[in-house]
Amino acid sequence: MRAAVIERFGEPPVVRDKDEPPADGADLIEVTAAPLNPVDLSIASGRFYGGTPPLPYVPGGEGIGTPGIAAYLAITRRAQLQPGETVLVLGASGVLGSIAVQVAKLLGAGRVIAGGRDDRGLARARELGADATVDLKQIEGLTDRIREACGGQLQVVIDPIWGAPAVAALEAMSPLGRFVQLGQSAGAEATVKSATVRGRYLSILGYGSFLVPWEDQAVAYRRLVDYAAAGKIKVEVEVLPLDAVADAWKRQATSPHRKLVLSPRIPAAS
Repeated sequence: MRAAVIERFGEPPVVRDKDEPPADGADLIEVTAAPLNPVDLSIASGRFYGGTPPLPYVPGGEGIGTPGIAAYLAITRRAQLQPGETVLVLGASGVLGSIAVQVAKLLGAGRVIAGGRDDRGLARARELGADATVDLKQIEGLTDRIREACGGQLQVVIDPIWGAPAVAALEAMSPLGRFVQLGQSAGAEATVKSATVRGRYLSILGYGSFLVPWEDQAVAYRRLVDYAAAGKIKVEVEVLPLDAVADAWKRQATSPHRKLVLSPRIPAAS
């Protein structure tokens, strides 16, 4: 079978023939299209916190994209959003963030603030329902800008980026706020003052899809499919041939602001 294969950590995959996996006692599934996700690049870097597979390997762990599930469960199961609360979504110009903006509005958030570093992505977040936006490129004064955009109240933060923007968001939160962490595209480390968390009784909650029960993911997936079918959630998607994986890989590394999907059924450009 033809597959995109990681042969060296830190390099894009190459498309080549690969032996099919053993099928004794299992069903083989033909994948007609597969999404490219930030976690795929993290694992392929060779520095993923959850470990690395032996080389060579085929990246990706899904035949059906699931960034919407992460956004939905981060808001419902981890943050336990209550109607009328104010939500800040960091990384809102990315796919997961843009879905989180829409889900928060659908679930009754009183005010949703979109934070991002791309002007086009922030404009798109406005179109998708964000009440205000915050530019994350300039860290100085960011906490004050977040407070102003939120109207002085911030109960929930959805954070797929970490780094300095996460610290600024934590410092802007209201007492008893819930901060859900599910990514690190802005940095793997952040220095948070103890008093920031302790003094306002904040909760910092981790989210990782690897530990979510399949039953919970199934419930979230069905709800998201219903939203999408009703036109209540919109995602920009670009489908590319499998042979374009190296180019797609580079684009994903710089945040393409849309979901990149690879399909072996699309012929490569001549």
